[in-house]
Amino acid sequence: MKRSLFLLLLVSHYAFSQHVPTFEQVISLRSVGNVVLSPDGKSAVYTVQTTDWDNNRYDTELWVWREGNEPFQLTNNTRNSSMAPEFSPDGKWISFLSDRGNKNQVYLMRTDGGEPHAITREEEGVSFYEWHPSGTQLIFVKSEKEDKQKKDREKRYGAFEADDKEFTRSHLWQIDVKPDMMDPSELPCYETVDSLKVKAGCIQLSKSQRLTEGNFTVTSFVVSPDGKSIAFGHQPDPLINSFMKSDISIVTIADKKITPLVTHASSDALEDWSPDSKHVLFTSNGTDTTSNFYTNSRLFSIDVTTRVVKPLAKNLD
Repeated sequence: MKRSLFLLLLVSHYAFSQHVPTFEQVISLRSVGNVVLSPDGKSAVYTVQTTDWDNNRYDTELWVWREGNEPFQLTNNTRNSSMAPEFSPDGKWISFLSDRGNKNQVYLMRTDGGEPHAITREEEGVSFYEWHPSGTQLIFVKSEKEDKQKKDREKRYGAFEADDKEFTRSHLWQIDVKPDMMDPSELPCYETVDSLKVKAGCIQLSKSQRLTEGNFTVTSFVVSPDGKSIAFGHQPDPLINSFMKSDISIVTIADKKITPLVTHASSDALEDWSPDSKHVLFTSNGTDTTSNFYTNSRLFSIDVTTRVVKPLAKNLD
């Protein structure tokens, strides 16, 4: 009895002596994510999320770790976040998405730090992106331009829309990357010619080029290791239930030709390319259009030339 009482008192003392974090302390916990290793494996860039109580938001910024050194914060966007970091294929640059007053754009900065500069200036913003293996291009997804009638209606009556009837699709685009290019503001863009201001000697930024178009929306993509093709997942529209009709296609960068690759009746999800660019890895529910909400997807690879499908991890539960 005495022993039981002693243990009860000991446990009670231990429980009450522990620090119980407050609600504010729990909300203020930092979280690390999106870790990306450099091509040489000696550095890593990752995101750190903190709580901004003054502006009632979460802030995500980039941090860098280098072998033999302490991690340090790389970005500091005081109004919005910086996210989706990637190393350039040569490891000299770090790219990321950030809204710095003009929707989400792709920014570029040296791995040693410095002021980032925008690679894209898309009116609709950039949803997500990936480096081309050559390091000379970026492939990205952005929304289509908003319908003018919708803009006029919102301007007159305010923002509203009919559920499941109004949406904006997204497509693949590419843009050339010239990291050391001068900023257009560094040289005058107009010279006087015959008393008229005519553009001459201007620094022209790279313009994005469309890769896909059609009555579908791109939900994911992966550039092939050889840089010749892009496998992408797509569905009829961005509505939540349309994932059941998702398929996988390939677009060749040179001629922008789109070829269907995986078109099962149920949902198909793109995973990755094989290192030799000959196969595509994907998950699928096959022909199951009734229980695909709760059953496990299966893993497959497909030969992009012969279209032979090979099931993988057959016994995986």
